[in-house]
Amino acid sequence: DVYKRQEVKPSHVEMVLVLDESGSMSDLTRDTIGGFNSMIEKEKKLDVDAHVTTVLFNDQYKMLYNRRELKDVRKMTDKDYTPGGMTALLDAVGRTIHKMDMVSGIHRKDKGNKVLFVIITDGEENDSKEYKKFFAGVFVSSESPLTETGPWRSFARITYEGIMIHRNCQ
Repeated sequence: DVYKRQEVKPSHVEMVLVLDESGSMSDLTRDTIGGFNSMIEKEKKLDVDAHVTTVLFNDQYKMLYNRRELKDVRKMTDKDYTPGGMTALLDAVGRTIHKMDMVSGIHRKDKGNKVLFVIITDGEENDSKEYKKFFAGVFVSSESPLTETGPWRSFARITYEGIMIHRNCQ
């Protein structure tokens, strides 16, 4: 059927997971850990070459995995994920996008690369300083200027496939 989109298995996947570890996420600890572990196990079953970058943030920025091979990523536990502190969501997303944008060849869709950028948060931003102006309005409107040539170039290029899990979404 010409209307069915056929998925092509990528030759390489970059999984980038940005997890809110602020105090407001404490009642979502099990869900966050379970969601992370579920995504990792699902990708492992697909048997594709993949790297995993995992960032935990509150008012601090912590890199749990820095482009670790998927096969070497272990299950997350409550020892890894301990909510507390304020929420610098925009700074964490901005720093992570900047870091991933520096990886050579990551954007090469023609080489079969796929980037999966996931943000798990309750969305309660209250502590960003560095990227607050840069992201003004990005998460508010689907009409945001995320274009290849505009000021949001890095964000648009990185998020070939991205989701934001947000507690307050209906």
